[in-house]
Amino acid sequence: PKDVPKDIDLRFQQYINRAIELAETALTEAPDDPDAHYELGMSVGLLASYRASIRGESLRAVLAAKRAYNSHRRVLELDPSRDDAKFLVGIYRYIVSVMPRIFRLIARLVGFDGGKNEAMQMVSAAASHPGNSQAEAQFALVLLLNREREYTRARKILKLLLKDYPKNRLVWLELASTWLRDKRPAMAELTLTHGFRRLQSDDRVRMFGEGPLWYLKRGTARASLGLYEGAQNDLMRAAKGPGAVWVSGRAHLELGKIADLAGDQTLARSYYSRGRNLCDDADDRPCKR
Repeated sequence: PKDVPKDIDLRFQQYINRAIELAETALTEAPDDPDAHYELGMSVGLLASYRASIRGESLRAVLAAKRAYNSHRRVLELDPSRDDAKFLVGIYRYIVSVMPRIFRLIARLVGFDGGKNEAMQMVSAAASHPGNSQAEAQFALVLLLNREREYTRARKILKLLLKDYPKNRLVWLELASTWLRDKRPAMAELTLTHGFRRLQSDDRVRMFGEGPLWYLKRGTARASLGLYEGAQNDLMRAAKGPGAVWVSGRAHLELGKIADLAGDQTLARSYYSRGRNLCDDADDRPCKR
């Protein structure tokens, strides 16, 4: 939270507070207006995400999320055909459904419902509904489908997103990542080749650590294909950063595998040891194992 630029943080707070104020005013004038409830839910839901992911204010984020959840449930009570309102409700229900049992009980006491299948159906409906939040629902559905290992469905949605956003580098990156999760490294490497062309010709601002992430994905795909020299070059660049700690950790893991296969067990142990420590720091448990 201390790293949030004060001017940007202040601007966000001013705009989001104004959006909430306008929605509340609309509800005062028309308490049963589904559009007003929808706008309030979207505004408060954005505030919840900001508090949780940017400011690290977990309790305040939960309170805002509960209000957003209730607002969109009210939309569906007033107008069951509003599939766009199913997005936020479905996301929160999915999150509750995958929590440990004790946390699920607490979430339900607070007022959140669970149910993974119902949640997936709701987010799917929102992703198919034309509107301002459709793309957001589609991206969210891709994440859920990948988590559920429904890779074919995830790729279909990503290909639709590529048609709508052909210049979005991160759609190419996520498509390649989905091929990797499905143990299809050749398709991942091919997708990354196309993606790298766009990356190199795109002078727009990049997110922190984007370059190392691309090299990690391509290096992992090439290592799986036995293209060890190219893989090693990519993974070394990913390991050096600057980027997320887990990216460097996973790059060290893959470099360890390459050294292991080459018979250099001393170097392999060195990579594995460093990778384990980095993955531990990043709380990346699968990588650590």
